[in-house]
Amino acid sequence: MLTGEAFAPSGKAGAVGIVAALAMPIAALRPPLPETAPRPRNGSASRPAEPPSAASVAGGTATGAKRTVSRLRRGAFGTLAVAFALLIVVGIALRLTVRDGFTLLAPLFYALSVPSLVVLTLAAVLTGALARGLRVTVKRVAAFAAFALLAAANAAIFLSPDASFDDRPRVVVWNVARGAAGWEGVADALAAQRPTLAVLIESGEDDVADALWQERFGGQYFVARPGGGITVLSRGPVSSVELVNLPGEGDGRAVRLMTSLGAERIAVLAVDVVSNPRIDRGPSIRRVVHLARESAAERPTLVAGDFNTPPDSVHFDALRQAGFIHAFERHGSGYAATWPVPAPVLHVDHLWLSPGFDTGEVSHGWTARSDHRPVLAPTRVAPEKHAAYQSALRSLPAPSNPE
Repeated sequence: MLTGEAFAPSGKAGAVGIVAALAMPIAALRPPLPETAPRPRNGSASRPAEPPSAASVAGGTATGAKRTVSRLRRGAFGTLAVAFALLIVVGIALRLTVRDGFTLLAPLFYALSVPSLVVLTLAAVLTGALARGLRVTVKRVAAFAAFALLAAANAAIFLSPDASFDDRPRVVVWNVARGAAGWEGVADALAAQRPTLAVLIESGEDDVADALWQERFGGQYFVARPGGGITVLSRGPVSSVELVNLPGEGDGRAVRLMTSLGAERIAVLAVDVVSNPRIDRGPSIRRVVHLARESAAERPTLVAGDFNTPPDSVHFDALRQAGFIHAFERHGSGYAATWPVPAPVLHVDHLWLSPGFDTGEVSHGWTARSDHRPVLAPTRVAPEKHAAYQSALRSLPAPSNPE
């Protein structure tokens, strides 16, 4: 039998004994340590990790590089898709708002024509698909090429109707690009159209060009070449020929003259506006509008040439308000853009008519003899329309001279 004295040791030895006695129950609660290392749960013996082989390292590096290239490719295509989309938005916004009313924005308006916006839309769709992981394969490229050829074939049928001049006098407006494709070829292409009246821009200013037009057409046409690279060929007599330097920057020119179209006398205003898109067209076209309205008050007036400006420009609003119609807009069919051949995207060559003409189907021809497409228009004078127009003009205030 134990007594209380057994639990009451004295001194240092007694204190150690008390601590040992208190620690014993805690130690007894701990599980015993295993004698050997635990086995893996799947029962297999553990093996030391082997160092990666050179092949696996190379494979991993190649896979990582491919992933990096793929990310970069998708990022680049995504950036392009966004850029194309922004250009589309800017182009549409300009066409619906200020157009080329601000000189700084005018180059964007000219560049982002409707055909350009269509091309940008296709580019945005394609780059967007590539950014989302579309793979470029031989089959897909072949399918796209086949689709493009089919579209081109349809365009050749539906966008390039044959010129149907019927029995009306034939008017041809053509920038012949200074004979870059050869003057004889230009003359042959023009002669094939058998025009009654031809307005030719960039038709040369040297002796070679003078000799060509006189030799090839002087026996059948009255030839007017007052300067500025503008030539007018007419079956009817030509008079009152005047060369006009258009105001504003650049070397824009116009030629005003009188001639006959059929049995009726008309006024012709042949125009070549400066091509630099950073130069404001306003002063030049305002002068053209003034001359056109001045001539139309006396007789039916035809305004034709290379305006280097699309027909929906704000600068043509005054010409429309004066009663002139754009021949292709009113009577045209086919693809409208005229420059640059072989893939025109800008409609810069125009024929404007005062309300004194009876016009048939207008078209734009295709030729390899110039980087501009010719305007082909069967038209004749309608005296009753011009008389009604003159009466309407008398009720309007006289226009101010923009000089």
